[in-house]
Amino acid sequence: MSIIKSILKSVRLLINKGALSIFRKMVTIKKDEIVFISTPDYSDNALALSDYLSESIAGKTYNCYWLVDDANCYRKKYTGTSITFLTKKNKLGIMPLKTLKYHLQARFVFATHSFLIPQEQAKPGQKYILLWHGCGFKAKTGNHYIQFDKALVPGPLFVESKSKYWKVSPDKLLPKGYPRYDWMLHPSQEAKQYYTELKKDYDKVIFWLPTVRNSIVERKYPESVISQFPILANTKDWKDVDKWLSTVNILLVVKLHNTQKKYDIPFEEFNNIKVVENKDFTKAGVKLYELFPFTDGLISDYSSVSFDYLVVDKPICYTLDDYKTYENTRGFVFDNPLDYMPGHHVYNVQELKKYLEDVKNGLDEYKQRRKEIKEIAVTNTNTSYCEQILKALEVL
Repeated sequence: MSIIKSILKSVRLLINKGALSIFRKMVTIKKDEIVFISTPDYSDNALALSDYLSESIAGKTYNCYWLVDDANCYRKKYTGTSITFLTKKNKLGIMPLKTLKYHLQARFVFATHSFLIPQEQAKPGQKYILLWHGCGFKAKTGNHYIQFDKALVPGPLFVESKSKYWKVSPDKLLPKGYPRYDWMLHPSQEAKQYYTELKKDYDKVIFWLPTVRNSIVERKYPESVISQFPILANTKDWKDVDKWLSTVNILLVVKLHNTQKKYDIPFEEFNNIKVVENKDFTKAGVKLYELFPFTDGLISDYSSVSFDYLVVDKPICYTLDDYKTYENTRGFVFDNPLDYMPGHHVYNVQELKKYLEDVKNGLDEYKQRRKEIKEIAVTNTNTSYCEQILKALEVL
């Protein structure tokens, strides 16, 4: 069976390579055609940029093509849209000819993680832009070879680390922020309504977004030695905090990481702690980042979201009980990561409660420090991040 699979894989590669070679000669690049690829499909920075181009540019028309796993599914769901959905590969693992055609004639190709057709196989003159999905504290391991013309980073703070990560010259990095930041600046009415229903009679709402600790995705770093969840080590701790939250009338919203293994925590038993996942936002028709401006604070750790959240300028709590473990296993991109955490540094339950109490009472002693870190970590804009990025790339 392994021999048959190997033969089929070789056949697919030959077909894809042959078709790619033919279409590369046949098609002509069209300056107003743009291809988007994201993980998951139709999401994150690519979606924010696509929405901006398809809805917000007066006097200009851009043809936006989305490469997804199942184009028919998206065509049915988004009938009437100006976007064209194309299937990445068919059931045999072969790129459809229509996908090849539109991919190779697009002037710009935007991706959040990787490209369907590597840049070295693209048509000369195409511009490959890596939007990426976040810059945090954690060091990355392994060989991260990928070619592109430009890659986005939130601000100048990340130019050096990401140039090393991708093994590219710093001038290939564009420190202009991320397209999804516009969701924080301009949240939808749907997001406002969702938040209103979420908050109900609580005085404050704080989001908790821990980074992945036990991933469903195979990793080359030993995540399994890292705690399942920060600070709250067992059910007793969770129940204690849940009960205490009622005394300060705070709702704690825990957003589970999309690649985290299932938690062994009885979330359904809590009254003041609500657990949400990506599918909940999708069902409600809102984006997570749209909700941030309405929140009263964020609890995170080494995740990129802690830098993104600087855009809304609300109090941040950094959970650090497994800091040494992370340092010894994953490592950090900065020599002094704690210096780039402008907020409460929390190592136990009591310190977590102190942060929550400060938010409840309107105490914000780290406001000036957040401003200082934001100046180097997240580039500002007076208009929109999408516009700022597209002008820098000479799309507009």
